Amino acid sequence: VYGLLFSGILALVSRLYAPIVTDTNIPLPLLSLVQFFFCGLVIFFPTFLMGATLPLLAKHLYETSEELAENISSLYGFNTLGALAGCLFAGYFLLPTFGYSKTMYFAAAINIFLFTLSLIQFPFESFSWKDLFPYENTPKASVSVSRSLRHPLVWLVFLSGALSLFAQLLWNRLAALSFGPSVFVFPLITSMILMGIFLGSVLSSRFSGSEERTWRFLGINTLLAIPLVIIGNYFFGRFPLVVLWLNSTSQLGHGAYTLFQFAICGIAILPASTAIGAIFPAALSLYSREKNHEASLSVGIAYGMNIGGVLTGAILGGFVILPHFGLDILSRALAVSLVLALFLIFQKSRASYLHAVPLGILAMIIVLASPSFEKTLLTSGYFYNRIHTGDVKDYHSYYDSLQSFHDMYRYALVDYKDDAHGTVSIHEYVNNPEERWFRIDGKTDGNRRGDVATVRLLDYFPQIFA
Repeated sequence: VYGLLFSGILALVSRLYAPIVTDTNIPLPLLSLVQFFFCGLVIFFPTFLMGATLPLLAKHLYETSEELAENISSLYGFNTLGALAGCLFAGYFLLPTFGYSKTMYFAAAINIFLFTLSLIQFPFESFSWKDLFPYENTPKASVSVSRSLRHPLVWLVFLSGALSLFAQLLWNRLAALSFGPSVFVFPLITSMILMGIFLGSVLSSRFSGSEERTWRFLGINTLLAIPLVIIGNYFFGRFPLVVLWLNSTSQLGHGAYTLFQFAICGIAILPASTAIGAIFPAALSLYSREKNHEASLSVGIAYGMNIGGVLTGAILGGFVILPHFGLDILSRALAVSLVLALFLIFQKSRASYLHAVPLGILAMIIVLASPSFEKTLLTSGYFYNRIHTGDVKDYHSYYDSLQSFHDMYRYALVDYKDDAHGTVSIHEYVNNPEERWFRIDGKTDGNRRGDVATVRLLDYFPQIFA
């Protein structure tokens, strides 16, 4: 029902939002928070209902803790597989073909179909409002939730949510700088993360059985995730050279170029995404074995804390780390957070703080030794300026390598800034410092030559209105 009414609700909220951003001179960071608030106002209610689906489904399917522990990874994996299918289908087919409103109606139709199936399975005659609002269990549930907040596994699932958002923010920006700031960047990276969560859930279901095996899998997986993230981020930062090679040797259509993006992203970041995605289902399987509360409540608590971690990662990564410290620190924060996850794993299994010293040293090594991104390469914009060369051999007869071409045509980087909304860079010719231009996400949007009239015009407009 909310999906059918969404367009009208969005129009109503827009009437409240528009005067705030047009009639006031709010700074950009505050504007980001205003946008965040209004987006939450619009989508909180439906996402609240969506968030209840998996815990309720787990409660319906599995009655005991043992059943839940054995099957929750598979259930979460299938749930994520559905999210992956929805991301690809909506991002690459529904939205480009039918637009926003019809895509929303299509999603609403799916929910109506599911409601009809559930109505056939459970007619209203068998429904009781007491089942929906079990008030007598509220005090017990509150005590269980309070006790759970002191459990390391609860904070591990919280951290796994933050890790997923750190990765998504980082890889979204790197993809926009490598392939161009296209509307297809979001479904590309989101589907890669969802695919990783699905594969991680499959691995968790396959390699975790007993409690001891699950702990071992969780520790080894989290440890392997650290080098996978560092190596994957390094190669992702080199993607502009791959795009340079592709654009100089071929002229792919949209479909083939999309497959190319999926292929190289899969090579660079899918292993890291899979390792990160395996943390939550494995930790959830372990937490559901706890005896201090019922199985269904453990899923609700863990899933809620995971989404809380997602929200925290979005705010901390998108509004603090990325705009104030940049991509390099966000990349290191992702790897160091995995070290923190290892600390929580050891804390539960060993109940000692002795492992904090080597893990602290490992975190310092990551911060100091992780390679930084080459800013001139990230802002090169090779996705935009194509080199028309018919034969790859002819191309290599002019340049020894892709790097040599980049070094020959690179320009001095005067300034660089990562922001919540994009990456801005200023460049100049080495032999002529007066010749400068600025780029947004690698695309030149203004310079001191042909674009100077447009830039001045954009500068005059606000002065005239003021």
